[in-house]
Amino acid sequence: MPARKKKYGETVPECIEAALGGIVLLHTASHPTRYLIMKAIESKPLYINQLRRRLGLGRRLITFHLMDLERFHLIETYLDTRPTSRTRRTLMYVRFAKLTPKGARILKSMDQVLQPNSGTSKPP
Repeated sequence: MPARKKKYGETVPECIEAALGGIVLLHTASHPTRYLIMKAIESKPLYINQLRRRLGLGRRLITFHLMDLERFHLIETYLDTRPTSRTRRTLMYVRFAKLTPKGARILKSMDQVLQPNSGTSKPP
């Protein structure tokens, strides 16, 4: 089993490192607020104020959870422009969040775990 050199001369087998990474990833994705954010952006990208209105949470809290989700590549955020009003042509920059393919797979798995009886027949 190949081992990778770590800081301070430690070596950690890759399988242990992968397992720990998976645990951290699942812990990150399984937080109720992060799950709701992932569900909200499942169908289309939303910007932070849209998430705030839809989930009823504060901007700081949403930003905190977006950073956590982005760290594990479950979502991507990007800047885009939006008109400030319908009559003015000035634009403002807003941060959008969208689900990555990895995030979509994790979300699908979480949905199956949270709703284990969906799509199956009822026992007699």
